[in-house]
Parts: sequence; structure tokens; C-alpha cells
Amino acid sequence: VGMGFAQYVSWLRMNTFRRLLIETDRNIQDLVLEIGYVDVSSFLRKFKKIEGITAGQFRTQHAPFAAND
Repeated sequence: VGMGFAQYVSWLRMNTFRRLLIETDRNIQDLVLEIGYVDVSSFLRKFKKIEGITAGQFRTQHAPFAAND
């Protein structure tokens, strides 16, 4: 895989979070908890550092239903 176990788990969680942001309109905080993070604000800071935008902005740019809001 080319990465350690913790890195792999983090990568899986981040990908799952991205997918859930795009495919659902569920609350962002609920999605963070669903993927196994307890500290929502810490995860969202990590997400912004990786993506360069907030989770809400990511959803707006990528989710098909977001344009209808």
C-alpha cells in the first residue's frame, strides 16, 4: 500500500468523508462522527489543510444537489 496502518486508516476515513459529503445532504458534524472521529473541529481543520477549502465549500462545489439549495 505504501503507507503505515494509521496513515491508511486516515486516508480511508478522508475518502469516505468526501464521498458522504457529495452523496448525502446530512449534517457535516454527523458525517465526521460516523467516520470515527470524536473531535469534529480537529478533523475539519485537517480536512481544510488537505483540501484547501472547508467541508461546506467542498460540498457546494462537488455535490449535485448543492446547486439546488
